[in-house]
Amino acid sequence: MFRKFALTLAAAAFGAAALRARADEPKLRIAVLDFHESGQGYWYGHAGTSCEGWFVDELVNTKKYRVMERQELEKILGEQGFQLSGAVDQKTAVKVGRMLGVQLLIFGNIDFTEKESEAHTGGLGGLIGGRLGGVYGHGSKRTTEGNLTARVVNVQTGEILFSDSETVSDSSLNISIMGTGGGSSWDNTKLKKVFQPAIKKVVDKLAGSSGELKAGLADAASGAEGKIVKLAGNDLYINIGKIEGVNPGDTYTIVNREEITDPENGQVLGSDDKLIGKCTVAKVMGDHLATCTVASGKGFASGQVVKRKD
Repeated sequence: MFRKFALTLAAAAFGAAALRARADEPKLRIAVLDFHESGQGYWYGHAGTSCEGWFVDELVNTKKYRVMERQELEKILGEQGFQLSGAVDQKTAVKVGRMLGVQLLIFGNIDFTEKESEAHTGGLGGLIGGRLGGVYGHGSKRTTEGNLTARVVNVQTGEILFSDSETVSDSSLNISIMGTGGGSSWDNTKLKKVFQPAIKKVVDKLAGSSGELKAGLADAASGAEGKIVKLAGNDLYINIGKIEGVNPGDTYTIVNREEITDPENGQVLGSDDKLIGKCTVAKVMGDHLATCTVASGKGFASGQVVKRKD
């Protein structure tokens, strides 16, 4: 009896420890940009912002991410004098993500179409678009179809770690008899009916891939490169930090890098690295800043490349 009780207590303790471990596990820092709209209709000009808000809500509900609030996002971009316009490409997403100090950034596009057709269904056939007892009637069916494509980019490497596309549609019926209407027409809730289910599907898939996302970030961190931005005696300041996975005690090699370019078109073909020395990370000071202590070598200068030692 006592043994059974002890095993029950041990199992309960193990379960509680596992829950605490999951609760203490660092959450991925993520931000969502407005989705670029490529459709036309009643909601054009507002759909991208609305979808961004619903996407944020769904991400928060997964409890797997630290999601940047829209107000903070706009404040940081405004302070940097950065203006977003039109569709966001991969390169722009990386630039914005680094400004925001997040690990991952979600961007994408939405497309929606509205189609209206005469409705002839079931028992309404003699009423819609026809005549009943001298009373003329007309009916139409409006179908709204929306497609949402979302991509998640690693802001350090520019690699797209996740991409998904979902299509959802919603239909409503309008009936008009002698100028009076009935049924459902387009309203502000239509957008939510169309896109929120698509967003939920994408976020569910994304949450299920969080392990792969973390692995992708870890792989990128293991190959992170930066540059010396300041020298102070035997200390070097480098422009990589928390976001790039830098930790105290990490060892980096320091090289002079010469890029080899094609003289005909200027394309970078590769680079030639000359070893200058080594340094060890002393302190991580910010998202993109750390200090290193020189371990060997001399002749260090701002702009020299630092890269993780294998």
